[in-house]
Amino acid sequence: MPRIWKSAYVTPIYKKGPNDQVDNYRPISKLCLFAKVLERIVYDQLYAALKHTLSFQQHGFVNGRSTTTNLILCSDYLSEHMSEPSQVDVVYTDYSKCFDRIDHLLLLHKIQSVGIRSNLYRWFTSYVQNRSETVALNGYTSKAMPIPSGVPQGSLLGPLLFNIFVNDIITCFKYSKIIFYADDMTILSPITSLESAYHLQEDLGRFENYCLYNKLDLNISKCYICTYTRKTKPIIFRYTIKHIDITRVKTIRDLGSSRVCLSSMESYL
Repeated sequence: MPRIWKSAYVTPIYKKGPNDQVDNYRPISKLCLFAKVLERIVYDQLYAALKHTLSFQQHGFVNGRSTTTNLILCSDYLSEHMSEPSQVDVVYTDYSKCFDRIDHLLLLHKIQSVGIRSNLYRWFTSYVQNRSETVALNGYTSKAMPIPSGVPQGSLLGPLLFNIFVNDIITCFKYSKIIFYADDMTILSPITSLESAYHLQEDLGRFENYCLYNKLDLNISKCYICTYTRKTKPIIFRYTIKHIDITRVKTIRDLGSSRVCLSSMESYL
């Protein structure tokens, strides 16, 4: 992959908050057009070969799936278990800059594990490594800086590479069901006793270890637990990640759609 094709121009777009703080800007990356043409050729063949290996629980960057299919499956699961005198504890997770912190060596290992070998593997090694970016704003440009991690923002292959990287995350969950859209993951577990609550906590422990091994940074302050139930006395369990209590909430905004825990929970929150 020519080095010049791996150079990105980044334009900061203001989001909200004080405009003198860099964290309040969203970086928009512009890549070489010739690189995108080549990526399209590679992507079409690679996706056709790997689409059957991608987790069925993944709804992001997958043909025929979207935030809508994600929310429908989640709602169906909740409705199915709400028809019984049961409760479902749902954990909503959040990462810190997940796409930007993908370790390149781990990514290449996972690329190889799905069957990408020989020349194509060597091409992907060149594709993800030795990338650089330059900030461009109001006619001024910064010096080029190396990009040590992450999948290329604004690329065609980046989202597919991310899906390959997190495809094995389902091995963490022995007792729970997961549904995720890109890096937004929902963990659902029916709770019938304290034992089943401990089972969910065990799954969260395996998930925590997975993130540690794969160098993914969980943002605990933006992880939430919500209990959906019609029971008058639900089981209220303190779930933790990294020995920090997950914040329990009454309402949650999931992929742009608001969910509200049932009113029977109010006296317990």
